[in-house]
Amino acid sequence: MIKKNYKQWNVPHYVWDDIEHFMSLWKYQDGIHTIHFGPTNSPIDFFVNDLKFEAAITVQPIFFAAAVSKRAEKIGPFFTGLGLSKRANVPFISVADPSLDEDPALNLAWYTGAYLSSFTQNLDQIISFICNSLQREPLFIGGSGGGFAAIATAVRFELESNVLVWNPQTDIFLYEPKIVHRYLRSRFGLGNKSLQRDDWIEFCRLRTDKEAATSVVSALGRSKVKRLVYLQNTQDWHLQKHLQPFWNSLTEERLKEGKNYYTPNHLVHLGKFAEGHAPPPESVIRKYLQLLMNKNMRVLD
Repeated sequence: MIKKNYKQWNVPHYVWDDIEHFMSLWKYQDGIHTIHFGPTNSPIDFFVNDLKFEAAITVQPIFFAAAVSKRAEKIGPFFTGLGLSKRANVPFISVADPSLDEDPALNLAWYTGAYLSSFTQNLDQIISFICNSLQREPLFIGGSGGGFAAIATAVRFELESNVLVWNPQTDIFLYEPKIVHRYLRSRFGLGNKSLQRDDWIEFCRLRTDKEAATSVVSALGRSKVKRLVYLQNTQDWHLQKHLQPFWNSLTEERLKEGKNYYTPNHLVHLGKFAEGHAPPPESVIRKYLQLLMNKNMRVLD
């Protein structure tokens, strides 16, 4: 039995029988929406706030959550970005990762869904419908594991999109092995025999990537990502493990501290924003969020 506590968010909760039910009756209601996708697929929860901006806004921020701290003490669904969006005075959609509700032992699952799941296709269908209805370009936002989900969603998306991430993983398999192994056991049924192989990453990726990509390295150049801002702490181990391969897939230019542009609209900003893997100050994130809210604004300043 999956336990969720919708009341903790103190907003209306709407439940839709299927995607067609949602598309036929959705009227831009603020609150949490749960869409069901049949008995073999996870329902998807997403939180909508501040659609009072409907007429004036042409970009839709969509947030993905990072790892949930002190997971054993908490009940989902887990959303992020509400405070930031309010302080930045922008509309807000946040998606909960159903894998965390289905397995309380998980604190991170990167929004990939599970074996024989259609989660990513279902999520893309929801986002496409909402953004087309509102006539807004999606802006996918997240840090760390949520940053991976933001980039992964953007690079597979069929419409032009925008991305704002900080300290993201760019390859799930290069994250902390203990957490990756727990995720692989839970979501893909992989056991010790698979995980103890010398080539466990290559072996397991053959199974996971049939459902959803586990790496976004080399994916940006062939995508419709119109603008990207990637913030990275200089003292975070993610710099070498995750940013460097991502950057090397785009250009032969040396990655340096400060602003690195792949194009005038694709920025990797490497700076002493915070210690280690901590997120940059909200003021830095908010500055770039507000810049990206103007769909015609170039990232290059």
